[in-house]
Amino acid sequence: MKATVVEELKNYFRPELLNRIDEIVIFRQLEKAQMMEILNLMLQDLKSRLVALGVGLEVSEPVKELICRQGYDPSYGARPLRRTVTEIVEDPLSEAFLAGSFKPGDTAFVVLDDTGNPSVRTKPDSSTVRVTDKKSIA
Repeated sequence: MKATVVEELKNYFRPELLNRIDEIVIFRQLEKAQMMEILNLMLQDLKSRLVALGVGLEVSEPVKELICRQGYDPSYGARPLRRTVTEIVEDPLSEAFLAGSFKPGDTAFVVLDDTGNPSVRTKPDSSTVRVTDKKSIA
């Protein structure tokens, strides 16, 4: 495969440019399991930051799947994943903290509401939504 790519590069770019490239690295597209692994690392980092505030974090599997679906682009791989985590989890959590919805000892639950939009709640099965994302995510 690498030989094919190098030949295509030779057809497209001038030798002067190719001579300046030290190494060509070929990447395969990420699979769903790899995306989920990257997401879990990001969420673990967020959980660590929340522990310092005395608040726990639980993100439901449907929300994780939504984040992986929206945060993946075949052209960019997992790069948009960070923005999607910020949009779906971090921003609503910040709004909830500013609204005083959480105090030390609480756990924030990020779940899908009845309309399929992610929301931050103080209880996993609570019908009272503390902060709901303003955009229709689904």
